[in-house]
This record gives sequence, structure tokens and C-alpha cells, in this order.
Amino acid sequence: DKNSFSQPTTRKFKTYKHIDMPDNFNQKMIKHFNSKNFKTFFIKNKKTNNLESVFKKFSISKYSYDNFQYGWYVLNYHHIVNSGWTSQNFKYKVPRIYTEISNFKNHIHYLKSKFEFISITEGLKALREDNISDRYLLSITFDDGLSSYNEVATFLKDNNVIPTLFINSNPIIYKTPLFNHLNLFLNEYGIKNNQDLPLNINSYLQAQNYIGEKFSYFVENQYLSKTKIKTLLKKNMIELGTHTKSHKYLNMNDNDILDNEIILCHQKLEKVIGEKIRYFSFPFGNLGDYNYRAELLA
Repeated sequence: DKNSFSQPTTRKFKTYKHIDMPDNFNQKMIKHFNSKNFKTFFIKNKKTNNLESVFKKFSISKYSYDNFQYGWYVLNYHHIVNSGWTSQNFKYKVPRIYTEISNFKNHIHYLKSKFEFISITEGLKALREDNISDRYLLSITFDDGLSSYNEVATFLKDNNVIPTLFINSNPIIYKTPLFNHLNLFLNEYGIKNNQDLPLNINSYLQAQNYIGEKFSYFVENQYLSKTKIKTLLKKNMIELGTHTKSHKYLNMNDNDILDNEIILCHQKLEKVIGEKIRYFSFPFGNLGDYNYRAELLA
């Protein structure tokens, strides 16, 4: 029943642990989320030496597309880069948050033949009205508000795709870059300017001291401006959500930080953009990267 999914209003732990799980969590997880679109992963139990199922992960392969179950799917992107960029030898380790523009367009063309593209607003409406049981629906989202979205904005409009952009207030309002983008920007700056940068750069301040103001200008232009966001909204080319102030992990017990990252960020972005913002997404996205308090605020 519904009560078995109830969550405590406060929690002692920074990450989800077994004692935090609602009653019958595992049974309900298997019942409601077990499908042929999910891949089971196994790990060897050190005590028993047996392989045990630990979790299921959504699996997309060339063999599974034609076997999708009906429903509403959400596909997330971050950074769009020129074709050939990912074949470069990256000097700094970066997460795989980039997609070559040619691959992105191929994704959309292929998915368009399989799915009905809808906005997040339309998806939620279909979900509330129980209108997804015989449809293949897909929404596209972009996290972090990177200006590389401009490379595909017109392409998406031409294909009747209205993505949701989840933006952070630090880059948009205060021109402060996100900490998790430093290595990405160092690689991209070095490649574009054919400059060999030292490996011991660990902060934006160090990068600016070594490279100069040119790097600061480069970084500032890696994010969408508030003017550009307003234009995209006015043309009905995007929907908007917030993504915290600075992309922090939200599993801490400091209520002031959580309020600042979630509530104040949302309010300030609404004021700057001049629009009601209806959505929010958690940074990083893993279950242990936020806690119940953060979930309640969101």
C-alpha cells in the first residue's frame, strides 16, 4: 500500500542505507520496475562466494530498441561538441557528459522513428491521465545550462522537440562556473587554442593565473546567458527547470546549504528569467547524492 513508501521527515544518514528503506521496498521494486528494458548486474558475495543480483540498470542497445515496452522515457544530455572532438587525447580526465553533434542528430532521427517526442509538461499530463499505456513517449532534457545547446536548438525545433533545460544559478546570475566543469573546459580550451596546459591546475583561479583573462572569458561563454534563455522561452523552444545553485552533492545535513542550493536558487532564477519555473532536477542523479531533506525541499 501507499504507506509502505512513506519516508521519514528527517534522517541521520548522508546516503540511503538498508535501515532507511520503506517496508517491502525490494518486493515493490521488483514488482513495479522489473521489465525487459532493464539489465541485471551481479556481484560475488565474499562470504558465500555466490553471484547475487545487486541492481537493475536501464539498458539501451541496438537489439533492445524494437522491444521497448509502452511508456514515457526521458533521455538526458549535457554538452554538444563538434564532430571529431571526442577522438582527441584528453589531458584532463572528464566525465562522459559530451555528445558529438553528428551523433546527437543521428539519435534524434532514429528515436523519431520509434517514439513520439513530448515535453516534460506533456509527459506529466499523460501520466496523470493514464494515457501512456499504449504509447511510446520520449522527452529530451539538458543539464547544466551549457551554451553548446545553441548548436542543436534550431535542429530540435525543426524536429518538433521541446527539451527541458535544467540550469544552475551560479553561471547564469553570478558568472561563476560549476566546479565539475573545470577539466572539461581545460581540455576544450587547450584543444581549441592548441595550448599544452600543465596537469597541476586544480581550480579556476589557478587556470586564470596561468592562462590569463582569456580563459575567464572563454569559461563565461560556455554557459547560456539569461537573455538567450528568455529568447528560447519566448519562442517556445524549451521548457525550464532548475538544477541547484552550484551543482553540489545534496546529501549533507546542513539545512542552510540545502535551502540555498534548492529554494533560493529557484526563486532567484525565476526572478531573473521573469518566468515561473516548474521543474527541478538533482545534480549527479544517483540515489546517494541527495537525502530526504533535499527531496522534500525540491
